[in-house]
Amino acid sequence: MIGRVSHALDSVGAIRSSLGAGINRLGHTMNNLANMKDNTDNSIGVIRDTDYAVESSQMMRQQMLAQSSQMMLKQAGSMSNMILGFLNN
Repeated sequence: MIGRVSHALDSVGAIRSSLGAGINRLGHTMNNLANMKDNTDNSIGVIRDTDYAVESSQMMRQQMLAQSSQMMLKQAGSMSNMILGFLNN
C-alpha cells in the first residue's frame, strides 16, 4: 500500500512539475510580448514625431521663401518708382 501511495505522489509531483513549467513558459512569453508591444509603440511615437518635425521644417522653409519673394517683389517695385522719380525731375 505504501508503494502505491508513493507512486501516486510521484505521479502527482510529476504532473505538478509539468504544469508549473508550462505556466512559467507562458509567463515568460507574456512578458516578452508585452515588452515587444511597448517597444513597437515607442518606435511608432518616434516615427510620428520625426515626421512631424520634418513637415514642420518644410512648412517653415516654404513660408520663408514666400516671404522673401514678396519682399523682393516689393523692393523691385519701389526701385522702379524711384528711378521714374529721378527721370521725371
